Amino acid sequence: RVWRIMNFNGRCQYRSQGGISLIEVLVSVLLMSVGILGVASLQMFSLKVNSEANLQSQASLQVKDIIEQIRLNPSDRNDFAVESSGCREGSVPGGSGFAGQQLAQWCRSVAATLPGGQGSVTVNNGAVTAEVTWLERRDRDDVVTEGEDANEDTRRVRYSLNARVAND
Repeated sequence: RVWRIMNFNGRCQYRSQGGISLIEVLVSVLLMSVGILGVASLQMFSLKVNSEANLQSQASLQVKDIIEQIRLNPSDRNDFAVESSGCREGSVPGGSGFAGQQLAQWCRSVAATLPGGQGSVTVNNGAVTAEVTWLERRDRDDVVTEGEDANEDTRRVRYSLNARVAND
């Protein structure tokens, strides 16, 4: 870039710019740092959402698994019923026969794949409801629902599925 400069005796001189000013460098560093912070924030949000989606997928698989087990054994469907307090880490429901073994295995799987995972199965004639719950980190913006403590760092998330199981 060439600049036209007037000197003291009224003559014009032409000079080329020799470098970048310090202010221009500071402004460019500021803009670059704001951009990098934005990308880092987006990356953190992406990791959080990906983790939540993974837990929801695991919950969906667990619920579908127990419903398929009940569909495979419709005559024993009442033996699959368990309350959520009976199916959690460290507490596996007892039961005899194939249904009891499948239920115990499902409860261990729910506790192993979901943080704070609990499961329940209710059977009412041909209607089966399978539900799993797990703990998830709470954001500052999350709405506190009834029965939850706003000071806690986690919240319990629930996934349930209703299905009809035909008789033999």
